[in-house]
Amino acid sequence: QMCIRDRKIERILNVPKKKWELRSEIYYGMNILDKPDDFGVMVMWGSATSSTEQRESRNRLCEWYETLKPVVQELASDDPQQFGDIFLYLCRGSEKLCYKRFKAVDILKLEPEAQIVYFRPDKSVCELRDDQAGIYKVRLALAQQDEWTLRKPASWERPIRKPKLANTVLRCNLFIGRDLLASDADGTSDPQVRINFYGVEAVSTIKKSTLNPVWYETISLKVQIENILECPPVVVSLWDEDPTGKEFMGSFLADVNSFSNNPNLVAKPKWYDVLQTGGSKVGCLLMSFDLFNPNIQPYKISIEPPVKKYYVSMKVLGLRGVQSLGVLPIKRPFVKFDVGTVVTTRDKSELGKNKMFELQPADFGPNPNFRQIINFEAHLPVESDFCPSLTCYVYDYVFMGISQPQVGVFSIDLGKFIDKTRNWVVPVSYTHLTLPTIYSVQISVVAVSLKKKK
Repeated sequence: QMCIRDRKIERILNVPKKKWELRSEIYYGMNILDKPDDFGVMVMWGSATSSTEQRESRNRLCEWYETLKPVVQELASDDPQQFGDIFLYLCRGSEKLCYKRFKAVDILKLEPEAQIVYFRPDKSVCELRDDQAGIYKVRLALAQQDEWTLRKPASWERPIRKPKLANTVLRCNLFIGRDLLASDADGTSDPQVRINFYGVEAVSTIKKSTLNPVWYETISLKVQIENILECPPVVVSLWDEDPTGKEFMGSFLADVNSFSNNPNLVAKPKWYDVLQTGGSKVGCLLMSFDLFNPNIQPYKISIEPPVKKYYVSMKVLGLRGVQSLGVLPIKRPFVKFDVGTVVTTRDKSELGKNKMFELQPADFGPNPNFRQIINFEAHLPVESDFCPSLTCYVYDYVFMGISQPQVGVFSIDLGKFIDKTRNWVVPVSYTHLTLPTIYSVQISVVAVSLKKKK
């Protein structure tokens, strides 16, 4: 019995092993950390590693353009499904900051195309946000060493060089934002949009104290790209700008292949979800992008949508389920409607200082009734996608009004009400008048349930 067992062990130990060789090319990484430093990329497969040189980053861009020393492993199995995973690490000195994980079976090609990959921060080493981990262009290939020797793929024999980049203009059209995350103590934010593309960054203006900002701005960046099909995405991040500093709110990626190339036509915008670290949604931005030759002189185009004058009538009935943020129960909640978040500059001059409508309830407790009507006129976009949301704040009236803490915020999307007026026809008897046509929008605020702010 001992002889039979020993022969089995001997057969297992004498299984012939084959050498597998991993080759890799590292081109560049963008959107890497906020502060410049020296970084390198390391390839790890099992215990074997290979690294680039440490190079300095500038404007969150680090360029290597290196072919790494092949990584070789002796494996008994011929099944790549059983191979260990391959890791790419962003390193600062010997410290591993971020990583990307690959399955061996996914890179079984001798001459694959370079790919854009997204790294993830290693939370066990450092506290980095997802948007600081970076976006990289790499090329990986795995095959048996005998196959590399036999076929000698030409693309791996020639040295990698930085390509010639063509000057291009990236035009970003920033329209509006909706339902952004409240970052300040007063339940609002001071949002600013930052756009980063291959080491070039630009910012929008700051909109003070709002969760539904209106920009209508065009931001142009002079960039250099190799090929549109191989371009990394545009990184758009949202920040809360305060006198004491800035706070990251969220970000998203915009695919360059979907951009328009007509400089004399504003591309149709789309809604982009702004995602926080971890994937939770913290609002959305309406934006469009154009990518065109800088030698073309575009016409001056306004991105502000056509508007009509609307008469808005709001029947405010009540609030339901208002919760206290402190120990004391809800006493007498009241609502402020910030009309200034939806009206145009011309409308603001007509309203004067009366941009905030305040309603006091008829009842006490967490379920008060109002039974009041708010009326105002405003020039609003005809297309519902461009229509801003009305921001409303809920406060509590405690200690005879000495303390009025804010207990919640909610928004009313006016766009869905404007859609109802699209097919309305002005009566014939009034068509002879020279007065401007006014469309009426009626809104009922019923049973708005508010929970504690996070």
